[in-house]
Amino acid sequence: MYLVSIWGYIQTIRVEAITEFQLNQLMDYSEKNFKSIAKILLEGDLGFTWVEYDGILSLKAPLIDLSSELSITDYDQNDYYGDGYTFFRSPLNELNILEKNNFIDLFDEDLFILSIQSDYGSSFAGNLPQKVDKFDNKELSINSINLNPIINISLLESLNYNKKKIINSTKYGSENHDLKVFVIKKNILNAINIIDKSSVIF
Repeated sequence: MYLVSIWGYIQTIRVEAITEFQLNQLMDYSEKNFKSIAKILLEGDLGFTWVEYDGILSLKAPLIDLSSELSITDYDQNDYYGDGYTFFRSPLNELNILEKNNFIDLFDEDLFILSIQSDYGSSFAGNLPQKVDKFDNKELSINSINLNPIINISLLESLNYNKKKIINSTKYGSENHDLKVFVIKKNILNAINIIDKSSVIF
């Protein structure tokens, strides 16, 4: 049995549409109280928090970079508590990318708030989806979601072996790190303008 694990930064993405009135309310409150929008949403000053801003999209996934490490451990029995041998390690960004999806194409709203909650810890644990007599690391691949041009990061959408998806069964053991908030407006060409961006450490 091969256990596939990922340890590193985990990003929770939440997207919510807002109106011009709500945007003005946030901007006015931010200016009058000398608080960033990220801090307003973290502290729930206006009666709502960033965790409620997930009506359009909410996803939680490992960050693809050098800090996110994938490891594969061989267990002789169907028992994670037994002795295992970790025989493969690799940063996620060194794996083959089969497909890269553009985050901004996942929804049609024109004015929205995007929040990115960063945590650090265990973000993935699953078994290879088929019996493998001889493991071949070249058969590992990922599908990703890229957040450009908002922010230059990519997230793991799916992890595959021999083009078959590995199911993530982890319960995300992690520690809070920070929160980034972007207020974004699309134009008629589907390009974006970042109206406001801010961050706060938990």
